[in-house]
Amino acid sequence: MKKRFIIIPILITVIFVLCLFFGKDLANAVLLKETAVSYTAEEEKTVTLKKGDYVILGKHLGEPIVWLVVDVDEGRPLLQTKHIIDFKAFDAAGDGDSDTKALGSSDFDTSTLKLWLNSEDKVRYISSAPADDFVLGGKNAYADEKGFLCSDNFTPEEKNLFDAEGIFLLSKEQISSLLPKELRAKTATKSALLKDESSYIFTSGKGIWYWTASPVSSNRTSVATVTSAGGFYKASAFDGVTGVCPAVYLKEQRCVAVWGNASEDKPFVITEVSR
Repeated sequence: MKKRFIIIPILITVIFVLCLFFGKDLANAVLLKETAVSYTAEEEKTVTLKKGDYVILGKHLGEPIVWLVVDVDEGRPLLQTKHIIDFKAFDAAGDGDSDTKALGSSDFDTSTLKLWLNSEDKVRYISSAPADDFVLGGKNAYADEKGFLCSDNFTPEEKNLFDAEGIFLLSKEQISSLLPKELRAKTATKSALLKDESSYIFTSGKGIWYWTASPVSSNRTSVATVTSAGGFYKASAFDGVTGVCPAVYLKEQRCVAVWGNASEDKPFVITEVSR
């Protein structure tokens, strides 16, 4: 046990020194280890997903996406990513009245994040794009990135699993009712930390704030967030250093899996709806 408490401070010191003298990229490389679940495809099997199951579906930033089935609604599994998979502004500034032009809008339906989540290789932003000038401090701008549903992330068969409702964020109310507090707090994937332009490298392995879909009632520019401890607070919509945990409904509970047993350590790898 003593070794654990000695090694961690030393590692943090090493990372700090690397950041100070060589920049974040090298320090991130020290932390970036193989985190993706490796597997050899087994014989295909038909599985029926239930609440509490873990599945692998698609990838992002080259890393397989692990999802948790948080509910089953009239035969449709509701999935949310186990980890924060990226850091992005909820909505770009630069459009609307004086408030939203400065800080972005808290309306998820019109947000640049929703558009990115539901776009493929090309994202066609309707108003201000999330470029450097329109996200807080220019951190994690994504105006020129491919959409989340791009061909790098999902095959046509994988996208065919998704319900027509598309990709979204869970609301504060859904998170409160569907997830116990210990499952609300989320860490980020190593790939997300590597890509992040802020100082979140020092929170590797710890909970990080991420967006809900819920606006804050006191204004039109703040969005409810889940905190590092699994509670709730708020952030300005154009804050690009807040995490993203997508959610999606699948069309059916019955899917084809090629590996796994639905546990956290060995999620189902699902490829298509049951034939």
